[in-house]
Amino acid sequence: MPKCGQMRVGASWVGGKEPDLIAPGRLRFYDKRCRTRIILGATVRAHIAKNSIWRVQRGNGFYGTKRNKVYQYHYKYFRNIGAPGSQLQVVQNVMKQAMQEVKILPEPVRNMYRAMAKAYFLKYRGHPGIYRARAWPHFYLIDRLPQLYAALP
Repeated sequence: MPKCGQMRVGASWVGGKEPDLIAPGRLRFYDKRCRTRIILGATVRAHIAKNSIWRVQRGNGFYGTKRNKVYQYHYKYFRNIGAPGSQLQVVQNVMKQAMQEVKILPEPVRNMYRAMAKAYFLKYRGHPGIYRARAWPHFYLIDRLPQLYAALP
């Protein structure tokens, strides 16, 4: 795991720390300050100030990882928003529309999709290579998204 921040060992501090007080006119990069506040060796699973994302996962045997060792990754925060009029924004708007439809579905329709989710669970739960944890909104989206995407220009 990356060593960041600081910790107290006996009477001394280990690791770097941004000062609490800064000189007037001196700018401090907020993300750097937050990272130095993390206790050295701590596991972080979150994002900080929309600047950094921290992810933790176990080694899976791929290149550079040892099985069952815990790795912590640090990424720059990225928000994937399509530019106005771009194809990405059009696709994202279709998904937003579908999710708004899910929220206003009447209860009888929801029960139909809940039954589909239950049948799927009972059929595939013992097959780890096939089973995907799907809730009832996923089954609605499987039916609805092809219709919405077909209507795109």
